[in-house]
Amino acid sequence: MATELDLPLPAELTVYVYPTRKGYAQGLMDVGGIAAGRAAELAEHSVGVSQPRRLFLSDEVLRELPWSTRLSVLAHELTHVAQYELSGGRRGESEQWLREGMADWVACWTLERLGEGTFGRERWQAVRAVAHGFPAADGAPLDLVQLGRPRG
Repeated sequence: MATELDLPLPAELTVYVYPTRKGYAQGLMDVGGIAAGRAAELAEHSVGVSQPRRLFLSDEVLRELPWSTRLSVLAHELTHVAQYELSGGRRGESEQWLREGMADWVACWTLERLGEGTFGRERWQAVRAVAHGFPAADGAPLDLVQLGRPRG
């Protein structure tokens, strides 16, 4: 990622690995400075969270995933770390879908580069997961402004 894609990963990175979802949520609060409600929400629905020069992981969730998915999660989250480096350590003003799309693209590329999948297959799986993850819109158009926000 750093050499072939020229992503600016920091010289020092602290990785926090928590054995349980509860510990993961507590770490997001204590170390990450995330409010209790948001930390609980993140711990319920995520495997990892990135901040400038640090990465938080839920070992409980990570262990349940196949090896290639673990690699994908790590590449995705490390891309967010690189995004913080690109923005001088702040969240940045870009749309959430753009940040996530870049992280997914890098994850797909990384899996292919490591021989753990093909870019096309990984991309198809990501597209399928997004398509199945959206609740029925009941014919209403998607709110692209809302999708641009972190919770969207």
